[in-house]
Amino acid sequence: MFRQLFIGNKDQDMSILLGDLDTKNFVMAKDNKTEEIVLVNKKTGVVIDRLAYDLLSEYLCAANGVEKHSERAANKATRQALIEEAKDKMELQKNKPYESHLAELVLSMACVQGFKADYFQAMKYPVSVFMNHVRKVQQIKNYDNTMHGVYAGTVEFGKIPKSQLDWTSKAK
Repeated sequence: MFRQLFIGNKDQDMSILLGDLDTKNFVMAKDNKTEEIVLVNKKTGVVIDRLAYDLLSEYLCAANGVEKHSERAANKATRQALIEEAKDKMELQKNKPYESHLAELVLSMACVQGFKADYFQAMKYPVSVFMNHVRKVQQIKNYDNTMHGVYAGTVEFGKIPKSQLDWTSKAK
């Protein structure tokens, strides 16, 4: 499915996801060594095989804070059932109007005190960088709200996990 989506959208601007990777010249080809279908850019020699796909997929999921679903079917019947389930989900989504969740998130971040970019500057950020900002702002806001509760006497300081008190730690 990734290959089909990639080829179908290769003329779109995907720089926000893939940086300076030239997607326009990719074609599907068969790797003679592994017998698998891969994406190849004959101009640059870049090959997207299973390993590259897995790395790309893990990166995009991690950058966007999305849990990767890596269900593997044990047999053909199970595989077919998973495919049918995915098709049914896509069919249900087909009639719904497109909603850009990223645009709403960018707008929200542009309105948050402490976020240094306006809407148009933030839209130019790579998705991974922007999502890191979102997670960090959420972490700082959570810390601030917890401390307000401590100062007001509504939150017991001793029961707060130490990890929650370090707003400088890596955002999850």
